[in-house]
Amino acid sequence: MKPLHIGLATKATSPGRFLRDGRMVGIFSYAVPEFTWDHIHIHKWQNLDTAELADKFDLIFHEDGGWAKYTGNALPVIYYIVDSTLSEGSHFKPRFNQAKDKAINLVLVGQDRLGRFEGLNKPIRRLPYCVNDKLFQDYGLPKTIDVASHMNVGGLCHEGRKHLGKYLARWCEETGHTYQGGTISGAEYAKSFSRAKVVVNWPRVPTNRSHRVLDGMACRACVLTGAVPEVSGETRVPGRDYVEVQTYEEFFLRLAELLENDSWREFAENGHKLIQEHHTWAIRAKELRQIIADELGL
Repeated sequence: MKPLHIGLATKATSPGRFLRDGRMVGIFSYAVPEFTWDHIHIHKWQNLDTAELADKFDLIFHEDGGWAKYTGNALPVIYYIVDSTLSEGSHFKPRFNQAKDKAINLVLVGQDRLGRFEGLNKPIRRLPYCVNDKLFQDYGLPKTIDVASHMNVGGLCHEGRKHLGKYLARWCEETGHTYQGGTISGAEYAKSFSRAKVVVNWPRVPTNRSHRVLDGMACRACVLTGAVPEVSGETRVPGRDYVEVQTYEEFFLRLAELLENDSWREFAENGHKLIQEHHTWAIRAKELRQIIADELGL
C-alpha cells in the first residue's frame, strides 16, 4: 500500500497536539512509513470545504473535539473519538453529533463501547490508544522514585483520585518511601515514570481508562491503578501487566506489598513487553493503514 498524506484536523486551542516527537499521545507523533501529515488548525464551529483541501491531502483525519463542519465530498473524512467516556452530556453527545456529519466517512473509536455509536449508518471501527514510545520509554535511569503520581485532581474527578492526591505524599513520607508528584512538563513527566518503581493512577471517572495506564507501562514502571474499564483490542490483563484495585484502602495495601517485596519488577517487565508488542505508534500506524484500505479503498 502506498503512503498517504493526511490532513490532521486538530483543535487549534490545544498547542500540544501540534507537536511530533514530543506529542503526549502516540497517534501521529513520530515519522512512520505509512503516513505523512500536516496539521489543520480547527476552530470551534469552523466550516471546512473538502474541495479546497483535495489537492493537498489524500484524506482528512479529524482528531476528537473541535466541532468542525465539513462540506462536499472531495476527500474522505475520518473522525477519531477519544474522550467520549468522560461524561454523557459534555463529552459523548457532542462527539456523537459530530460523527453524524454526512461528510464523515469512517468513525474510529479509541476506548468507548462501539455499540454506543450504532445508528450512524457508516463504518465504526476500534482504533485503540497507542503510546508515543519516543517519549514514554525506559531511559535507563536509576529507579530512584518509589512512587510517581502526576494526576490532575481538579475539575471532573472521582473522589478516589482526590483522596490519593491528598494522602499519597504523606503515606510515602510516613513509610520512608521516595515520592514525586505534581504537574510537570511532558519530557519530565515521561522521565519521572522511567525513574519510578510504581506509577499510580486513579481514573477521573469509572468509565475512563487514563492514558497514564499505558504510558507508565511503556516506561517500564509498575502501574497501580483503580479499576479501569476493559477496552476491546487493548490486550492488557490486570494482574499480569499491571495491578488493579477496587478501593483506595486496598490501593495502599497493594502499594506497600509491591515495594516491600520488590514484586513491582515483574509487573514493570510484563507491562513494558505488552506496549512494545501491541501499543506503539509504529504498530498502530500499520493497523490504521489497513483499516483505511479496508473501509475507504485507499
